[in-house]
Amino acid sequence: MKSVAVNVPRTPSMPPWANRLLRIDLSEMTVRVQETVPYISQCLGARGLAARLAWEEYPAPVEPFAPPTH
Repeated sequence: MKSVAVNVPRTPSMPPWANRLLRIDLSEMTVRVQETVPYISQCLGARGLAARLAWEEYPAPVEPFAPPTH
């Protein structure tokens, strides 16, 4: 497996869960940085942020073992 190194820009000092997310796609071997600043005032902690992102990305019921839609 080929190793991948990605440099991401620094962001202002914030709690670790409130800084940024790394979106890693193992199918396409890509890494993407997503800022979490727009969600901080709307979510309570890391679990709240994870629930919010999952709700936005999969709004319809998802069957177990269903193939990815994107």
